[in-house]
Amino acid sequence: MESMWNQKYAGDDFFYGKAPNQFFKEYLGICSPGSILLPGDGEGRNAVYAAKQDWDVTAFDLSSVGRKKALALARAEEVNINFTVDNFLDYKAAKRFDMVGLFYTHVPPEVRKPFHKKVQEWLKPGGTLIMEVFEKKQFMRPSGGPKDLNLLYSEIDLLKDFEKMKIIKSESVMIELDEGPAHQGEAYVVRLILKKDK
Repeated sequence: MESMWNQKYAGDDFFYGKAPNQFFKEYLGICSPGSILLPGDGEGRNAVYAAKQDWDVTAFDLSSVGRKKALALARAEEVNINFTVDNFLDYKAAKRFDMVGLFYTHVPPEVRKPFHKKVQEWLKPGGTLIMEVFEKKQFMRPSGGPKDLNLLYSEIDLLKDFEKMKIIKSESVMIELDEGPAHQGEAYVVRLILKKDK
């Protein structure tokens, strides 16, 4: 998997663009800055944006090439991010966070549940999870996402994974993606904002 993502990120262009995920950008606009963890943040577009909004940013990704580009983007934007190379199940958080952001973090069902359990452990009491991922209806659409149906999600399954968290927002919707060359056009996504109990 690491070599696959290294190949995707090998070019000079940013595979998903340099701009943050729009849902993430809109939500950060109504939040007070704190600490945030961004697993699977690829080339760092969301991490760098959050740092520009005065968040204390920690991120990781499987790809060493992605990390290199993320740190270069952070330098260009004159912000600091803590970005490491790691995978979803082995990552060891040094602290708990006010927010965790998951954007197109698609993993097999046997990884999804333990990973999502870890996500909840990484949050402080009262912390927020924000998530945007492709819904199963996205299967084989040209606008992006895995070509394996088992790697796509349903809103029901995700809410079961996070059943102990309070629902602030939960929806399955079609949106217009404009995120670099890899995410372009109409797409079915699940969007969640959930709160961990205090």
